[in-house]
Amino acid sequence: MTATPYPNGQAVAWPFVDALVDRVHCTVHVGAVNGDEIVYLIRADSDMPYRMPSRVGPPARTPNTITTLAGLRTETAWIQQQGYTP
Repeated sequence: MTATPYPNGQAVAWPFVDALVDRVHCTVHVGAVNGDEIVYLIRADSDMPYRMPSRVGPPARTPNTITTLAGLRTETAWIQQQGYTP
């Protein structure tokens, strides 16, 4: 997987995703390959009455798996407070 050159690739993608939803009137997903899986980064529903069930973010592998950016930031701050450095 190649890292995006943008600090927040989702913010860059949203206008294009919204425009595509408006054009095709379908749910639009943006995902990234992670091993043998696709991790959805963005899901934008259309104005149509049907929805595609999906989950944005990595799947939880254990009860302690961090699956949100906020959770990762919290954990990273706690680790640094313990004296560990990246």
